[in-house]
Amino acid sequence: MATKNGSIVVISGPSGVGKDTVINIIIAQSDFAKLPTCTTRPKRDGETDGIHYHFLSEEEFFSLYDKNKLLDHVVISGHHYGLPMESVSNALNQGKDAIVHLVASSALLLKHVAPEVILVFVMTPSREELIRRLQNRGMSKEDIAIRLRDDPTLIQLASYYDFVVVNHEGEEQDTAAKILGFIRKTQENQRMELTLTTKRDMLKYMYPQFFATKNPNKLREVNEILGRKLQQIEVELFEPQGLDVAKVVEEKAIDAFHKIGKPVIVEDTGLEFSAWNGLPGALIKWFMEAVGNGGILKMFQGETNRQAIAKTAIGFYDGTKCHIFLGEARGTIPTEIRGQSGFGWDPIFIPEGYKKSFAEMTAKEKNAISMRKFALLRLKEFFDNK
Repeated sequence: MATKNGSIVVISGPSGVGKDTVINIIIAQSDFAKLPTCTTRPKRDGETDGIHYHFLSEEEFFSLYDKNKLLDHVVISGHHYGLPMESVSNALNQGKDAIVHLVASSALLLKHVAPEVILVFVMTPSREELIRRLQNRGMSKEDIAIRLRDDPTLIQLASYYDFVVVNHEGEEQDTAAKILGFIRKTQENQRMELTLTTKRDMLKYMYPQFFATKNPNKLREVNEILGRKLQQIEVELFEPQGLDVAKVVEEKAIDAFHKIGKPVIVEDTGLEFSAWNGLPGALIKWFMEAVGNGGILKMFQGETNRQAIAKTAIGFYDGTKCHIFLGEARGTIPTEIRGQSGFGWDPIFIPEGYKKSFAEMTAKEKNAISMRKFALLRLKEFFDNK
């Protein structure tokens, strides 16, 4: 997508920061027009179809999405939202100035598709101020807690934006003026020489900051191995019942992107028994829930071939493609439960070349040889070498 002289500006920020007010001021004081997104939520009083949003039925929305006519698909409060790509292309190709409000994941994805897009993040002076504004909207403490928990745009993502501005209460005009000043300066620089973001820069820009898991032990291991501080997000993801961890992770990654609306890493680990032709694989979690480590060892009684392969798949979906990174560790299944550390099936897996089970090792020892480590290192290498 190549621009003439127009610009697409994206405004993001947590709920309650005053984004819509600021956007309306910018529209009133400039040539910017609002770029409406599609939504399945009901139209409210005073809203106009095609101006505030494109109001669609779920059937109409998913028809567009299935035909790749929407940039994204975000679920907020049970309603579906997506940005029509045709309107973005028209604005860019016709040199029009357009402004749109998007959640963070959609903003980052649009920047990936059209690097010349300008991203602006609006925030409040403090969390306390944000809560007070939500209270002034008549929201209960419970509603506020849910809104803050489920907000698809976290303040931590501000560092990925081109411009960050604090919107003080009663100073919306000043906030809009600051944003317009930054936009005009950026437009001037782009007219002199349009500098496209390189693939290397963009992939670093899109590095996921979140890990979808309910297991704090997995989060700890991931952060220790990766050397980053990914944040934990608990969400009910679709659990495919297949043997192949890579296919399971692919479906979970796409589901996480749509449900969370944030850059997010997902993971799945499987344990394959040679004597069982690869079973249980990714279904090991169901075996563990049903019979536990003791039950698995009872089922394994009498087997002379005790070889096993532990596999981990790490993945994330960037809105257009799913990236999967695999790691594996070969080992054997002991005849008894070994060790008290670790989690899951660690007490019944002895890695090749060692006499200890994962559960008998220290965290440092396990992390040095685990399948999770090798998968994470491949993910890290992917970003570092782009």
